[in-house]
Amino acid sequence: LTAPLRNPRPPPIVHYPLATHTMEEAVEASLKQLIGAHRSSNGMATHWDPSLSFLLSPALLSYETGRITGSTAGATDFQQSIRNSVPEGYSFKGFPVQFSHLAPARMMGDLLRARVAAEMIDMQGGVDSVRFALRALVSSYPERVCSVWVMVAVIFAKVDE
Repeated sequence: LTAPLRNPRPPPIVHYPLATHTMEEAVEASLKQLIGAHRSSNGMATHWDPSLSFLLSPALLSYETGRITGSTAGATDFQQSIRNSVPEGYSFKGFPVQFSHLAPARMMGDLLRARVAAEMIDMQGGVDSVRFALRALVSSYPERVCSVWVMVAVIFAKVDE
């Protein structure tokens, strides 16, 4: 009923090396533009903090490593670097999210549908009270699969109640 396979080896897994750094920069630039346009349409300016954006990279790598291995590393270092960079009287809020596509417009829609991210993106305040950061990490895998982590973050002045 069944004939033995002539070639019992499975087909090869195809790996396409990708310029992930270029993709990360493109996703970041597009999302920054989309967030800025969204805020501008609501009468708000957007101030980006490149130093804070830089500090988000280890967290994204930790999240991807955690998805692969089941074990996260570096969370303590990330938390300490954030504590050291947030001025007294200010708070930090970050929103990491993973995508399986490279479409910034779809990412922006998902961010605006997520309550926490939408609250961050719509946070009001001037350059002295609200600063934004954004970082993307693209990891490529065989069969043209990619994992895209994006973190939107904000440092904002605490409001005394």
